[in-house]
Amino acid sequence: VKGRKLFWKCEELTEKMKGGLAESMACRVILIFFQDLELEADSTRSTELGEGGRLLAPQEACKQIAEVVEEAIRKMEMVADEKLRLLKKARLAVETCEHELEDKAREVAELKLNRQRRKQKIDELESIVKLKQAEAEMFQLKADE
Repeated sequence: VKGRKLFWKCEELTEKMKGGLAESMACRVILIFFQDLELEADSTRSTELGEGGRLLAPQEACKQIAEVVEEAIRKMEMVADEKLRLLKKARLAVETCEHELEDKAREVAELKLNRQRRKQKIDELESIVKLKQAEAEMFQLKADE
């Protein structure tokens, strides 16, 4: 019965860890669970019953609990591995976005520089046109005289 309760608690914690529960919090929950089981055992002084209602030797009960704990640890390790993989994937995505952002910033800087150069060329051309117009007006005045 205790083994089943432990198994259910581990299943519950596994789901919560997939949802974002910190591993340290999961460890605290398991420790509290074990303390509650110990208190329950001390208060009731009941013997462990196996499947089918037969009495189990303490060694057999401990063995079954150990198996459940090992299974819970394996599942927690799988969840931790999955979270680590997702973290690495997210970190890689962030780095990719940062590189893209840097590239775009460089492109923007280049476009602004090109725009400024074009504006300078336009200003130069406008001043040349004004100079040529003034020159043409001067020659027209001399021609009129």
